[in-house]
Amino acid sequence: MLYQRARKNPKQFLAVTGLTISEFDYLLEHFDYQWNKLYKKKTRKGKVRLNKYKSSRGALPSTADKLFFLLFYYKNNLLQYTLALCFNLNQSQINKEIMSSEKILLSTLKKLDFLPVRDTKELYQLILKQKEKCLLLDGGERTVTRSIDYQTQKDFFSGKKNYIQSKIT
Repeated sequence: MLYQRARKNPKQFLAVTGLTISEFDYLLEHFDYQWNKLYKKKTRKGKVRLNKYKSSRGALPSTADKLFFLLFYYKNNLLQYTLALCFNLNQSQINKEIMSSEKILLSTLKKLDFLPVRDTKELYQLILKQKEKCLLLDGGERTVTRSIDYQTQKDFFSGKKNYIQSKIT
């Protein structure tokens, strides 16, 4: 399996998932709990499970494989067809794995309070709560919709016919 092979090389593991092995293990513990909590009672389609839950024997048999797959997908941003080739699945299986694992990962990150902050008010509240004042900011430029009002356009846009960026810093 790709997960087992990558785990043997810590630098490679970090490069393809964005996490160290110890960080991955910490996240896996909580991800596994959330996975079993949801899928022992319900199927992937959300229906009540009639039969006892058994882990799959496919290309992603364990929750560790599923988490590794999802982090690999997020970090490398590959096409689903490329992932299918890497993980020995077909494209529809890849899509199902992403859809089912994504909601578990989100609930896990939310429970651990690791979700990214998207609002400045939330960021301010988060900074106030922190004991250590160390902050990593990972941001990018975002496009801004152009206003129809002439005065607003004059205040916020340069007039160049380029990629529109806000003048506000």
